[in-house]
Amino acid sequence: MIKVVTPEEMRRVERLAVAKGASSKDFMLQAGTRVAATAKAHLQKSGGRNVALLTYRGNKSGDAFVAGIELLKAGFQVRAVICDTTGSYTELNRHFAAQFTGRVDADYDFSQDDLLI
Repeated sequence: MIKVVTPEEMRRVERLAVAKGASSKDFMLQAGTRVAATAKAHLQKSGGRNVALLTYRGNKSGDAFVAGIELLKAGFQVRAVICDTTGSYTELNRHFAAQFTGRVDADYDFSQDDLLI
């Protein structure tokens, strides 16, 4: 059986791991890479090519940017949809957003997208 944790529990686990020397950046890279692998498998099965990343200020957007970077490398069309206009992204989120080379917009029309992350 796989144990499911709440977001609060996961934040606590990550804080404890970082306090013991783990890297938040490495956690984000690992999460985003796994999301990308799952997305790639889904897209290959369905024949989809277009991906929209829904980004907000939390670190989950950083995971999405990592996934987007990996999917761009694999040849998919990826865009980041900015859902937070305040610009208050986390430092890690900004780090990976700066590496994202796909289109960035605020277009909420997802009719041409095959997958939302």
